[in-house]
Amino acid sequence: MFKKNPAVGGEYGSSNCMYGSEKEMINMANKVNTTSKLILKVYKGDEKNPDATVQRTFSHINPGISDDVVYSVGMKLSQLQSRGLVGVIRTDSSVIAE
Repeated sequence: MFKKNPAVGGEYGSSNCMYGSEKEMINMANKVNTTSKLILKVYKGDEKNPDATVQRTFSHINPGISDDVVYSVGMKLSQLQSRGLVGVIRTDSSVIAE
């Protein structure tokens, strides 16, 4: 059964929320242990498979850095590669806990 929250007009009823008659308690999920990776995808192609690619991964990137900075660093690093750049990829991963 769902009950209305008078403060925000929302509904509660999932297992991670409780609505009491005297006081309200809400448990919210949060991201913890966020890590980031910068991945450069470059051409590996040869005569048999000209569209083949390979990924170069740079782990332990500061997750607080903006996407613009990560992209800029990726473009600079791509200049050190002997093959052409396909794309710059950023991967963030987190543990979700209460």
